[in-house]
Amino acid sequence: MNVPPFLYAAMPGVMRAPLLMAFKDFDDQWRAIQATNVIFVAAVALLSAYIFSWSQPARRHWMAIALSFAFAVIATWWMANVLYPLADAPYAAFSLGALIVARQILTSHRPLTSQLPSILLFLVLFTAAFLMRFSAPVILVFAATLAHGRWSRVNLSPRHMVAIVGVPLVGVAALVFFNRDAIFGRYLNDPLWFIRKADDVKLIINVFASAIPSQVIPGFNLVYSRPPVVGPMNMEFAATRLDLAWTIVGLSVSALVIFGAWRSRRRFLPEILYVLAPFPLLAPIVPSVARYLASYQPFFWIFFYAGVAALLQPPLHRVRAARRISIVAAAAIALAVVSLVAVRLRKIAGTTNPSQAVSLLRAPDYVAGVAAPFRGLRQFIETLPPERTLLIGSGASTGRWTVISGRKYYVPDDNLASVVRSSDVYLLSECGTLEACRDFDTWTRRLEDGVSLRGRFEFTPVFSRRTAQAQVAVFRLSALQ
Repeated sequence: MNVPPFLYAAMPGVMRAPLLMAFKDFDDQWRAIQATNVIFVAAVALLSAYIFSWSQPARRHWMAIALSFAFAVIATWWMANVLYPLADAPYAAFSLGALIVARQILTSHRPLTSQLPSILLFLVLFTAAFLMRFSAPVILVFAATLAHGRWSRVNLSPRHMVAIVGVPLVGVAALVFFNRDAIFGRYLNDPLWFIRKADDVKLIINVFASAIPSQVIPGFNLVYSRPPVVGPMNMEFAATRLDLAWTIVGLSVSALVIFGAWRSRRRFLPEILYVLAPFPLLAPIVPSVARYLASYQPFFWIFFYAGVAALLQPPLHRVRAARRISIVAAAAIALAVVSLVAVRLRKIAGTTNPSQAVSLLRAPDYVAGVAAPFRGLRQFIETLPPERTLLIGSGASTGRWTVISGRKYYVPDDNLASVVRSSDVYLLSECGTLEACRDFDTWTRRLEDGVSLRGRFEFTPVFSRRTAQAQVAVFRLSALQ
């Protein structure tokens, strides 16, 4: 309540606002959001299958569909996009849709004036993608490459040049202008901070040993004995011999992607440029680059397929076509089975301590162990009078119970002692991840020390719940003289 609001409403939140107005209870709102998220993820799978089919003959289009929907089920970030109101799935749906419409417009022999409905649809999809994520102008790189191929040998009049080049630039400039506070005041700071702070060599390794392979092998990072990226200054890809071997596998997959892109550059140049264009912006964001690149996953499939096909063409050339297809299909099925059994069943969440990894069979117990303390915490918070209660949270959890239960937060400042005397102020220590819960007492003391920088306070415990998977504690603050 004592922090000025950031005057920007992100489109992923605005898009879900009707659901928040339609339902009053938080649980109902959350279920409605998750139901719509399923639609977005399914749309991404369908559009990805269609794009990947550009590299396949018609008789194998069913394989593209199977691959795409299997990827949506297995890949951790698409499941996260079902559970949480993230921007990834909506952005991928709108951006891939805009790409497909742009391709249809610019590869058609019809004049642009006869395609006004398609052009209007592209503008709507492009604008929606931009409002979801500000890297959307890279869509114009794809469109511009196709436009150059269509009109490079045509003498266009100045009026046509202004319409083709000037109008899109003015449109993007207008979108940037109206979102300038969010772009330059918040989002652009992330890649710049990572560029300044992160280790350049490890940053590059993260892209080629983790982010790109994750677009080809779902759950790729779960094979590592520990998450390879803990933070921008803490990346480790060779903690064990297995990790070192898996890093080599990741680099090999990336090499095949690059090789395939080079081999298919004549056919897929617009797609290659579209994937390369956002790299300077996305690659430095170490913890999230793999998730951000998921919006470009069908193009990585195309490049990987082209690389593998070029590599296997000499030995398979001697095998009869029927057997060749059987061999490729059997290899794909075997790879899928091995990936599912050896990765997804073994570990569905990465942890620093491999012995605490959560397997698929242990997932129900893990979910119950996390849910019980937080359910009790919610019940306790909702007994506190909202007109007198102020909460102090930690990091990203600040604001959680404002959304769920309507209790306001107070960020510790020099006036905290006076606020404690006039209101009921509580410090919330919460952990629902294995890493923080391993040393919950240290985590709690760190929160108390941060509050104590603003004065002398007594922390009286009033609520606590602990399981092996999650721990929560609430402390009432009293000002000391």
